[in-house]
Amino acid sequence: MQQQASSRWPQRFLIVALLITLIGSILLISNADEFDSVLDPRLNNEVEFNGAETQTVNITSGCFRAISITGDADFEVTLTKLDGSARVGEALVNNNCMSDFQAMSSDQTDFKTLASWQVSESAEYALDIECSDSSDCHQQVGWFVSVDEIQFGMFESKSLLIGTSMCFMGLILLPFSAILMAANKSKGKSKLMMVNPDGTLTPVTNLNEAMIQQINNGEVTQQNNSHV
Repeated sequence: MQQQASSRWPQRFLIVALLITLIGSILLISNADEFDSVLDPRLNNEVEFNGAETQTVNITSGCFRAISITGDADFEVTLTKLDGSARVGEALVNNNCMSDFQAMSSDQTDFKTLASWQVSESAEYALDIECSDSSDCHQQVGWFVSVDEIQFGMFESKSLLIGTSMCFMGLILLPFSAILMAANKSKGKSKLMMVNPDGTLTPVTNLNEAMIQQINNGEVTQQNNSHV
Protein backbone atom coordinates (compact mmCIF):
# COMPACT_ATOMS: atom_id res chain seq x y z
CA MET A 1 0.00 0.00 0.00
CA GLN A 2 1.51 3.30 -1.07
CA GLN A 3 0.95 6.58 0.76
CA GLN A 4 1.42 10.00 -0.80
CA ALA A 5 4.22 12.01 0.85
CA SER A 6 2.86 14.84 2.96
CA SER A 7 3.81 18.39 2.01
CA ARG A 8 6.35 20.06 4.29
CA TRP A 9 4.99 23.55 3.70
CA PRO A 10 2.59 23.53 6.69
CA GLN A 11 5.49 22.65 9.03
CA ARG A 12 7.60 25.39 7.49
CA PHE A 13 4.69 27.80 7.85
CA LEU A 14 4.42 26.90 11.55
CA ILE A 15 8.14 27.48 12.10
CA VAL A 16 7.91 30.90 10.44
CA ALA A 17 4.90 31.82 12.64
CA LEU A 18 6.80 30.78 15.78
CA LEU A 19 9.86 32.78 14.74
CA ILE A 20 7.78 35.89 14.02
CA THR A 21 6.07 35.67 17.43
CA LEU A 22 9.42 35.07 19.18
CA ILE A 23 11.18 38.00 17.50
CA GLY A 24 8.23 40.32 18.22
CA SER A 25 8.23 39.30 21.89
CA ILE A 26 11.98 39.89 22.15
CA LEU A 27 11.60 43.36 20.65
CA LEU A 28 8.89 44.29 23.17
CA ILE A 29 10.79 42.84 26.16
CA SER A 30 14.04 44.55 25.20
CA ASN A 31 12.21 47.88 24.94
CA ALA A 32 10.21 47.58 28.18
CA ASP A 33 11.12 51.11 29.33
CA GLU A 34 9.92 52.62 26.05
CA PHE A 35 6.83 50.41 26.20
CA ASP A 36 5.94 51.79 29.65
CA SER A 37 6.66 55.41 28.69
CA VAL A 38 4.00 55.12 25.97
CA LEU A 39 1.33 52.70 27.25
CA ASP A 40 1.54 52.91 31.06
CA PRO A 41 -0.94 55.60 32.25
CA ARG A 42 1.13 56.09 35.41
CA LEU A 43 3.89 57.51 33.21
CA ASN A 44 1.98 58.92 30.25
CA ASN A 45 -0.99 61.00 31.42
CA GLU A 46 -2.48 64.48 31.31
CA VAL A 47 -3.04 64.67 35.07
CA GLU A 48 -2.92 62.35 38.08
CA PHE A 49 -5.71 62.58 40.63
CA ASN A 50 -5.68 61.38 44.21
CA GLY A 51 -9.00 60.82 45.93
CA ALA A 52 -11.97 63.17 45.65
CA GLU A 53 -10.92 66.45 44.04
CA THR A 54 -11.41 68.76 41.07
CA GLN A 55 -8.71 69.50 38.54
CA THR A 56 -8.66 71.85 35.56
CA VAL A 57 -7.34 70.36 32.33
CA ASN A 58 -6.58 72.21 29.11
CA ILE A 59 -7.08 69.66 26.35
CA THR A 60 -7.58 69.41 22.61
CA SER A 61 -10.27 67.42 20.82
CA GLY A 62 -9.94 63.65 20.91
CA CYS A 63 -10.59 60.58 23.02
CA PHE A 64 -9.84 60.78 26.76
CA ARG A 65 -10.14 58.30 29.61
CA ALA A 66 -10.01 58.23 33.38
CA ILE A 67 -8.10 55.11 34.45
CA SER A 68 -7.28 53.41 37.73
CA ILE A 69 -5.90 50.06 38.84
CA THR A 70 -8.28 47.10 38.94
CA GLY A 71 -9.15 46.22 42.53
CA ASP A 72 -8.84 49.78 43.84
CA ALA A 73 -11.87 51.67 45.12
CA ASP A 74 -14.13 53.13 42.43
CA PHE A 75 -14.25 56.79 41.47
CA GLU A 76 -17.08 58.70 39.89
CA VAL A 77 -15.47 60.97 37.30
CA THR A 78 -17.10 63.67 35.18
CA LEU A 79 -15.73 66.13 32.62
CA THR A 80 -17.37 69.55 32.11
CA LYS A 81 -16.37 72.41 29.83
CA LEU A 82 -15.28 75.64 31.55
CA ASP A 83 -15.71 79.28 30.63
CA GLY A 84 -13.26 80.95 32.94
CA SER A 85 -14.06 79.35 36.27
CA ALA A 86 -17.72 78.63 35.48
CA ARG A 87 -18.97 75.32 34.15
CA VAL A 88 -20.76 75.48 30.79
CA GLY A 89 -23.79 73.24 30.43
CA GLU A 90 -23.92 69.62 31.51
CA ALA A 91 -21.04 67.23 31.96
CA LEU A 92 -19.90 65.43 28.82
CA VAL A 93 -21.66 62.17 28.08
CA ASN A 94 -19.63 59.06 28.82
CA ASN A 95 -18.60 57.70 25.42
CA ASN A 96 -16.71 54.46 24.93
CA CYS A 97 -14.43 55.90 22.25
CA MET A 98 -11.61 53.77 20.78
CA SER A 99 -12.97 50.70 22.53
CA ASP A 100 -10.08 48.52 21.31
CA PHE A 101 -7.53 50.48 23.37
CA GLN A 102 -6.26 48.91 26.61
CA ALA A 103 -3.76 50.51 28.98
CA MET A 104 -0.81 48.19 29.63
CA SER A 105 2.50 48.02 31.45
CA SER A 106 5.54 45.73 31.47
CA ASP A 107 4.87 44.70 35.10
CA GLN A 108 1.46 43.28 34.06
CA THR A 109 -0.57 45.76 36.15
CA ASP A 110 -4.28 45.39 35.37
CA PHE A 111 -5.91 48.75 34.64
CA LYS A 112 -9.60 49.59 34.40
CA THR A 113 -11.44 52.42 32.68
CA LEU A 114 -13.55 54.59 34.99
CA ALA A 115 -14.97 56.83 32.27
CA SER A 116 -14.22 57.88 28.71
CA TRP A 117 -15.18 60.88 26.61
CA GLN A 118 -15.00 61.94 22.98
CA VAL A 119 -14.07 65.62 23.28
CA SER A 120 -15.06 67.64 20.22
CA GLU A 121 -13.80 71.09 21.25
CA SER A 122 -10.39 72.22 22.50
CA ALA A 123 -10.85 74.17 25.74
CA GLU A 124 -10.41 74.05 29.51
CA TYR A 125 -12.45 71.43 31.31
CA ALA A 126 -13.20 70.63 34.93
CA LEU A 127 -12.33 67.07 35.89
CA ASP A 128 -14.46 66.25 38.93
CA ILE A 129 -13.55 63.15 40.93
CA GLU A 130 -15.76 61.78 43.68
CA CYS A 131 -15.70 58.58 45.69
CA SER A 132 -18.52 56.17 44.94
CA ASP A 133 -21.08 55.74 47.73
CA SER A 134 -19.90 52.20 48.50
CA SER A 135 -16.17 52.89 48.84
CA ASP A 136 -13.53 55.20 50.25
CA CYS A 137 -11.21 56.35 47.47
CA HIS A 138 -9.35 59.13 49.33
CA GLN A 139 -6.08 57.18 49.29
CA GLN A 140 -6.50 55.86 45.74
CA VAL A 141 -4.80 57.24 42.63
CA GLY A 142 -6.12 57.54 39.08
CA TRP A 143 -4.97 59.04 35.79
CA PHE A 144 -6.57 61.12 33.06
CA VAL A 145 -5.06 60.13 29.71
CA SER A 146 -5.31 61.05 26.04
CA VAL A 147 -5.85 57.86 24.05
CA ASP A 148 -4.89 59.66 20.83
CA GLU A 149 -1.52 60.72 22.26
CA ILE A 150 -0.80 57.18 23.44
CA GLN A 151 -1.56 55.74 20.01
CA PHE A 152 0.53 58.42 18.30
CA GLY A 153 3.38 57.48 20.63
CA MET A 154 3.08 53.86 19.50
CA PHE A 155 3.38 54.86 15.84
CA GLU A 156 6.36 57.11 16.58
CA SER A 157 8.27 54.24 18.18
CA LYS A 158 9.55 51.94 15.42
CA SER A 159 10.64 49.17 17.79
CA LEU A 160 7.26 49.06 19.56
CA LEU A 161 5.33 49.24 16.30
CA ILE A 162 7.35 46.45 14.69
CA GLY A 163 7.32 44.28 17.84
CA THR A 164 3.57 44.63 18.37
CA SER A 165 2.82 44.01 14.69
CA MET A 166 4.97 40.87 14.64
CA CYS A 167 3.31 39.49 17.78
CA PHE A 168 -0.17 40.02 16.35
CA MET A 169 0.87 38.52 13.00
CA GLY A 170 2.37 35.49 14.72
CA LEU A 171 -0.74 34.92 16.82
CA ILE A 172 -2.85 35.00 13.66
CA LEU A 173 -0.55 32.68 11.69
CA LEU A 174 -0.16 30.04 14.43
CA PRO A 175 -3.75 28.69 14.32
CA PHE A 176 -3.77 29.00 10.52
CA SER A 177 -0.63 26.84 10.25
CA ALA A 178 -2.19 24.27 12.60
CA ILE A 179 -5.22 24.04 10.26
CA LEU A 180 -2.91 23.54 7.27
CA MET A 181 -1.02 20.77 9.09
CA ALA A 182 -4.26 18.98 9.96
CA ALA A 183 -5.52 19.24 6.37
CA ASN A 184 -2.19 18.04 4.99
CA LYS A 185 -2.15 15.07 7.36
CA SER A 186 -5.59 13.94 6.24
CA LYS A 187 -4.53 14.18 2.57
CA GLY A 188 -1.72 11.70 3.06
CA LYS A 189 -3.97 8.88 4.26
CA SER A 190 -4.69 5.89 2.01
CA LYS A 191 -7.60 3.45 2.05
CA LEU A 192 -7.49 -0.30 1.54
CA MET A 193 -10.26 -1.30 -0.88
CA MET A 194 -11.79 -4.67 -1.77
CA VAL A 195 -12.81 -5.56 -5.34
CA ASN A 196 -16.15 -7.38 -5.27
CA PRO A 197 -17.12 -10.09 -7.81
CA ASP A 198 -19.27 -7.53 -9.64
CA GLY A 199 -16.29 -5.16 -9.97
CA THR A 200 -17.37 -2.63 -7.34
CA LEU A 201 -15.02 -1.43 -4.58
CA THR A 202 -15.70 -1.67 -0.85
CA PRO A 203 -13.56 0.00 1.89
CA VAL A 204 -12.22 -2.52 4.37
CA THR A 205 -14.05 -0.69 7.15
CA ASN A 206 -17.38 -1.59 5.50
CA LEU A 207 -16.79 -5.36 5.38
CA ASN A 208 -19.46 -7.69 6.68
CA GLU A 209 -19.15 -11.36 7.59
CA ALA A 210 -20.12 -12.52 4.10
CA MET A 211 -17.39 -10.44 2.47
CA ILE A 212 -14.80 -11.68 4.95
CA GLN A 213 -15.75 -15.25 4.01
CA GLN A 214 -15.38 -14.38 0.33
CA ILE A 215 -11.89 -12.99 1.01
CA ASN A 216 -10.94 -16.18 2.80
CA ASN A 217 -12.17 -18.19 -0.21
CA GLY A 218 -10.16 -16.01 -2.60
CA GLU A 219 -13.25 -14.61 -4.30
CA VAL A 220 -12.45 -10.95 -3.53
CA THR A 221 -9.26 -9.12 -4.43
CA GLN A 222 -7.60 -6.40 -2.30
CA GLN A 223 -6.67 -3.14 -3.95
CA ASN A 224 -4.99 0.04 -2.69
CA ASN A 225 -6.70 3.32 -3.41
CA SER A 226 -4.55 6.33 -2.48
CA HIS A 227 -6.37 9.59 -2.12
CA VAL A 228 -4.48 12.79 -2.89
